[in-house]
Amino acid sequence: TGLMRPIVGFTGARIERATFAQMRSFARVLEVLNPSCFVHGDCIGWDYAAACWVAENIRDCVIHKYPSNLRATQANGPGAFMAEPAPPLERNTTIVRVSQIMVACPKEASEQLRSGTWSTVRRARKAGRPLVGIEPLGMLWSERLSGSWSATRIALGL
Repeated sequence: TGLMRPIVGFTGARIERATFAQMRSFARVLEVLNPSCFVHGDCIGWDYAAACWVAENIRDCVIHKYPSNLRATQANGPGAFMAEPAPPLERNTTIVRVSQIMVACPKEASEQLRSGTWSTVRRARKAGRPLVGIEPLGMLWSERLSGSWSATRIALGL
């Protein structure tokens, strides 16, 4: 990886189930990144699925969750640390701020305006965070994977 076991922030869609292709690509990305810490928004859908996968498959990874204050969207997924619930956009900004690299699993392949996942991607771009996106059909895209992140980009075939 670009850093020794990075802190990986995650944003994903509130969907009932991920596509097999997107989940397979997510697993590959996380295996390459091998995070020391996985930070997610504890939302129903992708946040929950991703955190469960990390808890089962990435050794010695501490999971932090930053839930929304919208109780109906909280998944109560895995997490050794849980922040105080916060409004969704504020929570998304915090996830970007505490992470060294962001991974996004949107439900659309193209950027959307009224989407929490895409809003978080835009926040990551504004903060200059390296970013790996995984489209619903499993295709990967990346931004800012250069310098110390070049090995990650190469390992992912980007």
